[in-house]
Amino acid sequence: MKKSNIFYLIIFILAGLLAYSNPSSAQENIEYGVGEWDFPIPSGRVNYTSLGTQRAVVKVHAEADVVHAHIPWRRRDFNPEDVEVLVYDAASGARIANVFRVDINREYGDLVFQPKTVPGDYYLYYMPFNSSGGPYPKVLYDVPEDIAEKAWIEKNKLTANVDLSSIGKAELVRFEAISDWHSRYPMDVIASQAETKAVLVKNSGKSFLLFTEDRKYPIRMSSDIPQRWIRKDNLNTFSGKADKNEYYVFQVGIMAVESKINNIEITYGDLKSGKNRIPASAITCFNKEGTNWDAKPMTKTISVEKGSIHALWFGVDISEKIKQGTYSGTITVKPEGKESQDITIGIDVSKKVLENRGDNEPWKHSRLRWLNSLYAMNDDIVKPYTALKRDGNSIECLGRKVSLSESGLPSNIESYFSYEMTKLDDKSRKLLNAPMQFVIEKADGENLIIRSDGVKYVDEKAGIIRWEMTGSSDGIEVTCQAKMEFDGYVEYNYQVTSNANIPVNDIRLELPFNSDIARYSMGMGQEGGKCPSNLAWRWDVKNNQDGIWIGDVNAGMQIRFWAENYDRPLNTNFYQSKPLNMPPSWYNNDKGGFLMQKNGNTLNTRVFSGARTLEKGETLNFNFGMLITPFKIIDTKKHFSTRFYHSANPVDSVKVYGANTINLHHANEMNPYINYPFLSVDKLKARVKEAHDENMRLKLYYTVRELTAHAPEVHAILSLDGEIFSQRKPSENKRNYGTNGGYPWLQEHLDSTYMAAWFSNSQECPAIVNTGVSRWHNYYVEGMNWLVDNIGIDGIYIDDLAFDRTTMKRIRKVLDKRPDPFIDLHSANQFNYNDGFVNSAFLYLEHFPYLDRLWFGEYFKYENKPDYWMVEVSGLPYGLMGEMLQDGGNLYRGMIYGMTNRAPRNDPRPIWKIWDDFGIAESRMLGYWVPYCPVKTDRDDVKATVYQRQGKALVSVASWADNIINAKLTIDWEALGIDSESAELYAPAIDGFQPEKTWKPDDTIAISKGKGYLIIIRKNK
Repeated sequence: MKKSNIFYLIIFILAGLLAYSNPSSAQENIEYGVGEWDFPIPSGRVNYTSLGTQRAVVKVHAEADVVHAHIPWRRRDFNPEDVEVLVYDAASGARIANVFRVDINREYGDLVFQPKTVPGDYYLYYMPFNSSGGPYPKVLYDVPEDIAEKAWIEKNKLTANVDLSSIGKAELVRFEAISDWHSRYPMDVIASQAETKAVLVKNSGKSFLLFTEDRKYPIRMSSDIPQRWIRKDNLNTFSGKADKNEYYVFQVGIMAVESKINNIEITYGDLKSGKNRIPASAITCFNKEGTNWDAKPMTKTISVEKGSIHALWFGVDISEKIKQGTYSGTITVKPEGKESQDITIGIDVSKKVLENRGDNEPWKHSRLRWLNSLYAMNDDIVKPYTALKRDGNSIECLGRKVSLSESGLPSNIESYFSYEMTKLDDKSRKLLNAPMQFVIEKADGENLIIRSDGVKYVDEKAGIIRWEMTGSSDGIEVTCQAKMEFDGYVEYNYQVTSNANIPVNDIRLELPFNSDIARYSMGMGQEGGKCPSNLAWRWDVKNNQDGIWIGDVNAGMQIRFWAENYDRPLNTNFYQSKPLNMPPSWYNNDKGGFLMQKNGNTLNTRVFSGARTLEKGETLNFNFGMLITPFKIIDTKKHFSTRFYHSANPVDSVKVYGANTINLHHANEMNPYINYPFLSVDKLKARVKEAHDENMRLKLYYTVRELTAHAPEVHAILSLDGEIFSQRKPSENKRNYGTNGGYPWLQEHLDSTYMAAWFSNSQECPAIVNTGVSRWHNYYVEGMNWLVDNIGIDGIYIDDLAFDRTTMKRIRKVLDKRPDPFIDLHSANQFNYNDGFVNSAFLYLEHFPYLDRLWFGEYFKYENKPDYWMVEVSGLPYGLMGEMLQDGGNLYRGMIYGMTNRAPRNDPRPIWKIWDDFGIAESRMLGYWVPYCPVKTDRDDVKATVYQRQGKALVSVASWADNIINAKLTIDWEALGIDSESAELYAPAIDGFQPEKTWKPDDTIAISKGKGYLIIIRKNK
């Protein structure tokens, strides 16, 4: 016998003896169940303490002053000695003070206590915690507290070396969790060190081990194998049962034994049953390969640290046409430089044909195939947009035209939207006073003249047109690929390559805006408002700023800058955890920035990168994208006829209230968990049907910024190594409770790389932060499609956004299957440090072409000037309208922009009533920004908007003055079609808004600070 084999034999025998001698390492036949105890989920934001989610139940049979409880809890946390254990008398509910901790470790706890009720049960709560409460709770586990009586300890001679065999036993009855969801069994119950060693000895000679596992039990731990696995006789074999037309999923845990394993390759063979087969192409490993959110194939690198376990999730696409039988084959796993191992697969396929691939039962994980979906990934246009038209070097989309110069950059950009935003004009407004230029300035101060062959169109479709340009000069080659899409998005990707080391003063983009349209701006550190005449800006990783929007109500453009390292940052409180990558080209080691200077009728802007030496063979990527605004015509009739109600209240009560569009949030019985509306399908479907029966829309809260921990796929997602869930760096002590924050379930069942997100207390729903873009967006699109087809939702309510415009286009295409779909976006003001001082409208502008409504919301500054309202709140310059939220908004100023607040957070019914009494949905909206608005005021700080109908007008007047003022209206009676001699100004009584009042046309109107009136101009009765 070889020496190495003798060595492993000895180790195997010793491990077996150790397992026999150590009571915690034996395979105990212990019951795991669910118990009931006080587990507060507070409705407020106050601190609270809890007994925790786990307990052991022990029974004391005989009277004694001290009893010994041996608790083989097999915990996955690494420092249980630092966590309190609370002992309670089940009969009286009283805490036992006299408790002595003898030995506390991960495998077991030995402690003694003084029983009160004999015979009786006792509860040992071994994970008590305290929480800050609120939507982002900070949870810390209680540290041990010595409150036992000194006399009792001395009387019973209790020390760390006490002879436990001389003390009476408290019998372990069972382990209990507060709910099935909180249960640790079986995948969070660790194998002992001795059991793990025995498995390693049994499989000696392998550099890695493979543990197959059913989809029913997601692999959760990366530092321990579960006790369940020590019973496996053949680790590399998997068998399962499936139906025809099922997408069948299973797992394999790979453990690195001798050293870290790298670059794992996985190959598949056909699964065969006689002459029938499931081809190897029908098998995939989601950890290894797939199709990314941008439709590009992806291959991932899998590595496993020594002693760690990594879950691999596999899917098998079983055809509906396949024959019944048992299909067998192999999957080969080979890390770099290591031996290969085969996994033997056997899937027994029944004669049953499964509906919906298994998607109706989320626990089956069949939806994981959605990660690689390309559904609705195409260049088709969506309503209300029209096909692109090219005439020479001019390209037209809805209401806008881009004319290209020989360089391929716009020589001009035009908008045909009217000031009213409800129609197009024959005459355009020009955004530029001269062509845009991409400039390379040489070291001598002269601009490099790029010799090119001009613009070449390489792809022309209804939804997208692509062109390219190449050129070179003085050893520098420039290539440009560009495209324009049907919604008015234009993108340029410049590559600058040098064939020698060439110094340059600058590489920049010059944009000479027409001052006439440069009325407003936002971005680059500026709150939305009046466009400044001068602006200097520099890149700063602390700020989520990479561009600017400049424009007027009916003509404008956003431009953003990035490079090859762009990775969508996090937003909504999490920006600083994953900030903007500084683009190497534009940033240039803090030399790059933006300058804006008004000169006559031109607002000269330039984005510069500064001096550098172009290294031989180096390629720099100067990318930028432009969104030409506005995007679409505003339908004021639809706007004023759509009445929102945000609640899970019964449909009949919503109808009585007067609303017709329900936004169903999460945290209720129909949609209990955030961004995963697939776990209460029957109730959700019934509520949608109720709404439709009453001729009402029902829209669903569903987005991807975070994901509930209740989603069955959570552990599969975690196995994708930060692709979908944002990661924190693991602590040095691995997963030490409390270091990663968040709700207890997250800390007790996940590894430490997650980031805790929103917690909803009503349904006990903690969430995890998603990354910026990932394959989860493919899943999201498929999930939307499933909701449309199976539930019949009429749209979505999006609470901030964490995906790109490509995903939004796909979502719009899915929802357009419904008769009258609706998407509205809610956002809190993100112009603050945590969010990187970014304007919400700027951040989400790429999505606006596909939205129907805005609800800009918490922390927006409704006390700010009208220019701020126009740019950051109203949505009007982009072809949208909205509502207000913070403190109910300002109803007077809101009506200037056609806005009110939303039910039931506030009560908009008094405003709805005046709308309906007047017939505002049939009116023509003419705001103060319209040059020919027929009603104006004599003060700059008092604005007026007219809602005009035949023979009458509703005029909204609101003040931004700092005190009570008197204002007078200047009225174009001819434009209104009303005789001034017989007219009166009448303010109807509106509850909570204004008392009834009348004025003569020449009267001055006294307006209190921050208030105004809704005035009907009509014939004097």
